[in-house]
Amino acid sequence: MPRNRNAENPVRAAMYRKWYARAWWVGLHAYGYVVLGVQGALSPHALPIYEFVVYLIVAVATTSCYVCLQLSSPGQLVKRPMLTPVQAITPLSNSNTLSHMAIQEGDDAELLGDGEHSRSSVNLHFCHECHVFQPLRTYIGNRSFVKNIVTIVACICSKDCARCTRQYDHHCDCVGTCVGGNNRRLFLLFLILQTGEAAIMIDVTSQAFSERDDVKEWLQTNALYIVLWFCLLCVLLMVLPLLCYQIYLISTNQTSWEHARRHSITYLQHLPDKRSPFDRGILQNWVDIITNGDRNNWVHSSVPNPMTVPPDTLVVMTMCIVLGVIMLIAWICAPIFEAKRRAEELEPMQEASFQDPTDYKHLPFGSLGDEKAEVALTVVIPAYNEEHRIRVTIEDTVAFFEAKKESNSSFSYEIIIVDDCSSDRTVNIVMQAVKKYSVTRIRLLQLQHNHGKGGAIRKGVMRARGERVLFADADNATKIQDYDKLATAMDEVATSHGVVVCGSRAHLEEQAIAKRNALRNLLMHGFHMIVSTLCIENVRDTQCGFKLFDRTAARVLFAPLHIERWAFDVELLYLAASRDVKIKEVAVQWQEVPGSKLSVVSATITMLREIILIRFCYSVGIWKNTDGGFRLANRPAGL
Repeated sequence: MPRNRNAENPVRAAMYRKWYARAWWVGLHAYGYVVLGVQGALSPHALPIYEFVVYLIVAVATTSCYVCLQLSSPGQLVKRPMLTPVQAITPLSNSNTLSHMAIQEGDDAELLGDGEHSRSSVNLHFCHECHVFQPLRTYIGNRSFVKNIVTIVACICSKDCARCTRQYDHHCDCVGTCVGGNNRRLFLLFLILQTGEAAIMIDVTSQAFSERDDVKEWLQTNALYIVLWFCLLCVLLMVLPLLCYQIYLISTNQTSWEHARRHSITYLQHLPDKRSPFDRGILQNWVDIITNGDRNNWVHSSVPNPMTVPPDTLVVMTMCIVLGVIMLIAWICAPIFEAKRRAEELEPMQEASFQDPTDYKHLPFGSLGDEKAEVALTVVIPAYNEEHRIRVTIEDTVAFFEAKKESNSSFSYEIIIVDDCSSDRTVNIVMQAVKKYSVTRIRLLQLQHNHGKGGAIRKGVMRARGERVLFADADNATKIQDYDKLATAMDEVATSHGVVVCGSRAHLEEQAIAKRNALRNLLMHGFHMIVSTLCIENVRDTQCGFKLFDRTAARVLFAPLHIERWAFDVELLYLAASRDVKIKEVAVQWQEVPGSKLSVVSATITMLREIILIRFCYSVGIWKNTDGGFRLANRPAGL
């Protein structure tokens, strides 16, 4: 029976494997970028310019790193002719006159004929792909511990040794070369870049899918994207574990050979613990790898260190840290991707109209995009599970503005209650009020998905018909009568660029500090300091839920709004400062109302993330103060 030629020639088989891996890597990248480029999914026309530039930089960096690895070497022994394998010959372990080593058939050996190495045998693994020997980090015979240390130091310090490869690790088919001391940093950088590139291309490919009503038609239309998506997912699933493993090896100053074959390595098998003898601590190990320092100092003690972390525990810790960092980055960047998704989605048809409970007809909302206002004031009140408080708020608001309307016949108003997917009786209570006061006074906007306070207010404001727009909290913490103070202040500072008047509780701060607990006071002062440093100065109370906008300010501030949770007020004021919109602060009366849904610690952490993102995204151009024009161009879709 004829034998496989590749089995007889492992070097040739290894060469084929190496070129197959290279062809697969190049082919996948060519296929991916051609498909995404030709179809237009990866182009400056389909993506924001900053995203396209980032993707391009990552792609070029990954490709350059891959090419450099192809040309790199970890550092190796001088190539020497291999001995012909011999049958079942093993070296004499105690011989001091052995001039060469011969091992069992199928392995390779090297002639050793100098000094220290001529007195001992050194097991070498031959890499068929790279055609070089892969020795262990150093060789230690069956001698005393002191002699072993002397051997290590002599080998490390000898400039002419050229035999011991420092941290010679393994052959990686992904890059087609061996990984070791000289190119390990480059290999780690490649894994990081490849992980990022795969994640980016998966995101771009996911956005390129076309929607079809029929499954078969969808499969045919997106066949190229489906193949690419699964290939990229496979790449990510291969590279990410390898990245985690390399981080662990670097953190413990080990090679993959030392980690996997500890019991068969002479200088490791008799050590009293499982710790790497070269491990100098996670911090020092990383300093050495970054600065290209010496990572081969034998620091193992014969007395086990009780503070040493077990290797298995360290593996778990390393993987947890890596996954934790990835999750942290995803959490930090979540508002960016969420804002991008919202910019691309159409308004649901159900949000384009409101219901008149008298005849159950659906009537279209107004639009902030309309140049001409239809009423003097629009009041927007966001509501989420407010069944116990919304009725009183509506009654007080209607009573106040009805009295104002009677005293001033030219005054008109509307109230838009925005239900943010409440799970209680909020909608029923609001509809009862709509039926009682009519849709000319109160309108209910029911959101199809929970958006948070900022998102609910933005949705309501974009449907405002008023010359001025006021938003107020559903808990009635700020009395509606303070509207007169805000309106008077707006009349005093009116400009063509727009005006926003903020209700302020700053004058109540000393009294509030005396009543609040220490944690709330600490978080409040820290929040104010961060806001004033990063985003907006000269506004003492950015979070008061009682603000008045003229129509010009509402159009330029709410259309580009990206943050929908607790820090949306900060973004509004940041946008106002960047668009020369006049900001005025007016003291209002405020009282604590039971039933607050704010978790102080979690809300503070979330707001800190959003404040940092506001400054960062607007500074680097990810977000622009001119975004959101599409929200003003037309009325809500579906009508």
